[in-house]
Amino acid sequence: MCVCVSQGKVEESKECPEKELADMGALVRVLTQWTGMFPYDFRDDRVMALVRTITQRCATEQMAGVRAEVSRTLERLLDRLTALEQYEQSLPEPAPLCTVEQLPQGDILTLGLSPVELARQLTAVELYRLSFVGPEEFLQAFAPPATKTPAAPKTTRNLEAYADWFNRLSYLVATDIVKPVKSKQRARLLEQWVTTARECFNLGNFNSLMAIISALNMAPIARLKKTWSRASAVCGQQLRQLELCVEPGGNHARYRAALAAAPGETAVPLLSVTCRDLHFAHQSAPTRVAGGRVNFEKCCALARPVRAQLAARRLGEAHGTPHRPAHAVNAHVTHTPTWRFFVDRPALSETALELVSFEREPPADHLEKERLKRLKGAAP
Repeated sequence: MCVCVSQGKVEESKECPEKELADMGALVRVLTQWTGMFPYDFRDDRVMALVRTITQRCATEQMAGVRAEVSRTLERLLDRLTALEQYEQSLPEPAPLCTVEQLPQGDILTLGLSPVELARQLTAVELYRLSFVGPEEFLQAFAPPATKTPAAPKTTRNLEAYADWFNRLSYLVATDIVKPVKSKQRARLLEQWVTTARECFNLGNFNSLMAIISALNMAPIARLKKTWSRASAVCGQQLRQLELCVEPGGNHARYRAALAAAPGETAVPLLSVTCRDLHFAHQSAPTRVAGGRVNFEKCCALARPVRAQLAARRLGEAHGTPHRPAHAVNAHVTHTPTWRFFVDRPALSETALELVSFEREPPADHLEKERLKRLKGAAP
């Protein structure tokens, strides 16, 4: 959606007061919709200059009703931008650690959560993080305008943070599994994470599901044959079934079918598939057609994956009110034990994960011995 408001639209009108009031009311309705759909646009001073022009225009006595609506709109906008600023301040995460000894005590089992509750809280974390990703960020990242304005601020920070969250979750899961010295405890953690992944599937949380599967398929985890042998047979069967659900064959046909059947209020689409769809939609058609007209078919093709990615967020927004907006409704997730575990807890680096994996179970063949030798040679 693109909304253009020019200074000329709000200049002093010499027409009758009734028409002026009607025109200003229509303009304020557009402003209300704009601030609701694309609030991050209003971090740009150029856009806020237009807002100031509108508010000045509403200063007259005859604009009292319109002025009240503008005040409510700007109050909601301020709440949203304040929440965004606080969220962005919380984005920096602990640096990866180089040794297992630096890790804090405990693991996911010490939280005392069942896989069902863990998956539910993990889904709440996903939806909370996703609520701060603006739809325009997807277009800025995958379908940027042909001409860039130097003064335009960077608008993809929250999308990048959400992509980083996927990688962080994978490394936290892998770190959690490889940390215990005893293979029995590692096996228990394997079972916990596989069962949690299954519950994520039941909720339609495919982003967390894929992050957990990615962790379990990392070389430092996949090679732990003794650990896997001590896990239940059902654990391995469930993992193979879940892997089939997200395998990329047939343009991710099984995943798309599962997403279509998932509960709408907890569905979290797989970000990597959304990004892939956006990339191909942008590359497969021109932005302009004959005569320099906008290619609206391409615009619709770009909107579809963004709409699907943010569908659960819109359902969450439906539970908000002018006095308690959606981000405030969802903010309770930051007080859960799962949030503290995933935000504050450091993970091992990629090299550290491999070294600890070889400590837990020695190299099984010549290739692994050579890999361990290279790792030790490269270690500081």
